[in-house]
Amino acid sequence: MLMKSLKSLVSGWAFGIGRNRAARRRCRDGFGHVENLEPRQVMSATPLQVGINLDNVVDYLPNWMFTDAFQSSRSWISHSVNTVTGQRDFNGGSAIPVQVDANGWPTQLATWTNASGQLMRQELGTLMFRSVNGEYPAGTYRAEWDGTGDVVFGFDAREVSRGVTADGHHFALLNVTPGNEGIYLGIRSLSTADPIRGIHVWMPDYNGQSFAGQRWQPGADFSPFHPLYKERLEDFGILRFMPTQETNSSDIRTWADRRDTNDARQNSGPRGPMANGISVEHMVQLANELNADPWFNMPHMADDDFVRNFATYVRENLEPGLTAY
Repeated sequence: MLMKSLKSLVSGWAFGIGRNRAARRRCRDGFGHVENLEPRQVMSATPLQVGINLDNVVDYLPNWMFTDAFQSSRSWISHSVNTVTGQRDFNGGSAIPVQVDANGWPTQLATWTNASGQLMRQELGTLMFRSVNGEYPAGTYRAEWDGTGDVVFGFDAREVSRGVTADGHHFALLNVTPGNEGIYLGIRSLSTADPIRGIHVWMPDYNGQSFAGQRWQPGADFSPFHPLYKERLEDFGILRFMPTQETNSSDIRTWADRRDTNDARQNSGPRGPMANGISVEHMVQLANELNADPWFNMPHMADDDFVRNFATYVRENLEPGLTAY
């Protein structure tokens, strides 16, 4: 699930993780699933710290980083619907821009006329846990959202009930049977005056702990990270965020380009509207929770103001005693 095989040691650092398929062991992951794990070697010499690269935040890697699965969901997929024939094309709206606000929430759905003069309508969708061969938790997921419109679910998820919470959030309970298709969330219509926004899809309870309703912001008294994800990282004293920050393909130039905690999701990768990785707030939070030294990577096009703001946040929020690289 996480990359665990130790490949190289350089001056007390271990990065570049591969897979040793010959040597595996089996254990239970807390959901009752039996999974293959690779043995980890941790050096015992006191001065030596072992570090690990953390993965990109994408929907097709089963690392369960967040308790809110929507944080790792795919950027909006533009569908097309023929209003005359009723035909829905999953990727048919790929040439139609997705209109979103500054935080990535859709603001309107387009309409257009096709070559036959038929009225076409845009719909949007996203995916969670796609193509991971069912290696994610089964059970009841709770989705919540704000705004006026038609939100639907499918693929591995079956909606069993929906309603409105006492404080006005729409919600749906989903019975999820993990498969290779993953969880689909679609927006079939929305009001431009009150568009769909604030979507969350919380994972099932884990070892008696419920995550539903946890809308994380810095300073919250709960963690945004899944307990099993953190458990797999406990042996590592250094967390290197190069892939997590989407460093190799980052197009960040200014502080305004950064990923924000108020953004719709924390995903990265080529499917995103901008390769800007995970927020600095999330990275500092993870390092603090694991008492691990963080190793950050600066985008190659970032200006001095970005670097100053980044460094200032780390200086003021990283736990005393931890070293930032």
